[in-house]
Amino acid sequence: MANVAVVTGGASGIGLAVCELLTAEGWHVAIVDRTTDGTAVAKRLNAMFVEADVSDYKNVFDAFSAVWRRYERLNFVFANAGIIERQSFYSPPQGDHGGLVPTFDISTINVNLSGVIFTSHVALQFFRRGEDAGPKSIIMTSSSSGLYPNLSAPIYAASKHGIVGFMRSIAQRLYSQDGISVNCINPGTTRTGIIGTEEWNIFPAECISTPEQVATIVKSIIESSSFHGQAVEIVVDQTFPRGPPPFLDERMERLTACADRLIG
Repeated sequence: MANVAVVTGGASGIGLAVCELLTAEGWHVAIVDRTTDGTAVAKRLNAMFVEADVSDYKNVFDAFSAVWRRYERLNFVFANAGIIERQSFYSPPQGDHGGLVPTFDISTINVNLSGVIFTSHVALQFFRRGEDAGPKSIIMTSSSSGLYPNLSAPIYAASKHGIVGFMRSIAQRLYSQDGISVNCINPGTTRTGIIGTEEWNIFPAECISTPEQVATIVKSIIESSSFHGQAVEIVVDQTFPRGPPPFLDERMERLTACADRLIG
């Protein structure tokens, strides 16, 4: 029986490369994307396409429900959909309030962080619904900006740091209680459509990953069933797994252990 994957943001970039790799390996792949470009991609790959906005929980739930109705199985979820920030934190547009702006665009947080949380929460429900003994894995797309400061895109960086914290917080329990491997990837600059051609010229070519290189690493993580709770930094085609940071004070370690006992 073929394994089943759900890939958000699967119509382009890293998500598309993962879809291409998995379908070539015989997986059933469901592409979840808010752009209708996914229809043509799914046809080319003989995959399933579901149009959905990951920042809307019901959209995500309905997408997974459609996948379940078709396959009644789930083995891998790539919570990958993401966008760059739409509004500069430093130079907000002029408004009609004496130079002050009463609103701020946080769609980057809604898609990148809330979307990953929603996707993971819905995935957990459907993983628990399945009865087969196949692999169960969630990989989230963070970024090197989830590990290091990003002066040019602080809201994007905040969303990607949030993914690392969320992953580290759920990984141990989901692995021990549900057998679900949870990790995130933190690629460095990867050539996708997230920025324009002129902006790409800023970066040294030898330091840029391709989506295909990242997809190969994603596949290797899926296949390492005991690998969990890791933020995998990717530099071109090299990987540097990062576990949780060590406690620097014994009291903080004790406090954290006490807080962990509060979960239901």
